[in-house]
Amino acid sequence: MGRCLVNVATDGETYGHHFKFGDLCLAHALTAEAPHRGFDVTNYGAYLDKNPPDFEVEINNGPNSEGSSWSCQHGAGRWLRDRGCSTGGEPGWNQSWRKPLREALDYLRDENVAHFETTRHGLFIDP
Repeated sequence: MGRCLVNVATDGETYGHHFKFGDLCLAHALTAEAPHRGFDVTNYGAYLDKNPPDFEVEINNGPNSEGSSWSCQHGAGRWLRDRGCSTGGEPGWNQSWRKPLREALDYLRDENVAHFETTRHGLFIDP
């Protein structure tokens, strides 16, 4: 059996305006505290190189196969339209900006598929 993997995930905003000096706290935790307590800080690729998986799992695709999301019952579909989820914003605030943003990101993805396919060989085994 390989070494155990502990995944720690937080909202990136934690290290910005929600928690003053949160970025410094994270840097200290990763460079000083974790090694001092016997943890090796790594990434998934490096870990899997040393500890190949015994089996694969498939993540649920979420509502309407739009992807899942830990932070919203609407899944990743929340980035496709104004779902009306409460954000604590000012009255009249909405998320209608999400649809044009998603469309722009999808356009960029689609326009770059051919370039990706011609340049990925040697970089990725199974993207």
